[in-house]
Amino acid sequence: MYDTANATRLVRFVGPAPGASLLEDIDLTPDGTGYVTDSLLQLVHRLPATTIEDSIASGGTTTLATGFDLNGVIAPHPEGAITLNGGIGRDRHLPDHR
Repeated sequence: MYDTANATRLVRFVGPAPGASLLEDIDLTPDGTGYVTDSLLQLVHRLPATTIEDSIASGGTTTLATGFDLNGVIAPHPEGAITLNGGIGRDRHLPDHR
């Protein structure tokens, strides 16, 4: 996660399986909770606002815990296929995509 004002890295988030994860999209909810997709492992990681704040304060690396395991929900696919790509969020800058 980077500070957009000066491009300084605030914290590094890594998946639970280093080298086997592909962390892509992050969506932030109004209460500050973040959701991060892992497009190789079919996981969505949930980051409570306090975890994000504590991680930024430490300035180090934080391993993400699984929030939702979508294996068995997503259609079968070849190993290494990218799934969960392109999450769409809604905020004041994005149109409603419903």
